[in-house]
Amino acid sequence: MFKLNLQFVILLPVSLFFVLLANSDFQVKERPAVESEPEADIPAPCAELQVISVGAVCRSRFGIVARLDFPEVDLRSVLAGGEYLPQAKAVFTTEERTVGDKAYRNIALHLRWEPATPEFLQIYLNDYIPYWGNQVPYRLFWNTSYEVCSVESCNEWALVSGIGEFLPSDVGALQSDLAADINFNGVPVAFWNTRVSP
Repeated sequence: MFKLNLQFVILLPVSLFFVLLANSDFQVKERPAVESEPEADIPAPCAELQVISVGAVCRSRFGIVARLDFPEVDLRSVLAGGEYLPQAKAVFTTEERTVGDKAYRNIALHLRWEPATPEFLQIYLNDYIPYWGNQVPYRLFWNTSYEVCSVESCNEWALVSGIGEFLPSDVGALQSDLAADINFNGVPVAFWNTRVSP
């Protein structure tokens, strides 16, 4: 009997909550502290992007020139199991910019080179490195965040953020020997890291 009453006491508040929630007169309203801009309004992080033999250069519309070199890879040590393929990452910031009719502040652009082969598969590098011509493919990721407000009537700053990846098809005039077709399907999905010591 006591066990039954205990279950009733526990389940009653939960049941009441769902009954009230279903009632049209009772609504739970949530409002974010800072409204986010629609994704369609998020500009591409790089107005101009180059990937050259040493790494990537991104020129943003906020005046940031972000350069991130490929990480140096000691291939012998990686193949011997002494270390994983390294990453390279950097954050580039600027405080406030006005572009067109909008003001931007707290601008941050993150770039990251990451090996196309995840760590748990790197034990098989010895098997497929020969098929890649003893080269190592890397992927280029980005994320950006900033606050934006109308220049004419700034009532509230809106936080905007986005993440993504740059593919070889996103880079104009990319040297063909930098585009990595790691799946051998005719579509490059990564970049060959040129800073590899055998």
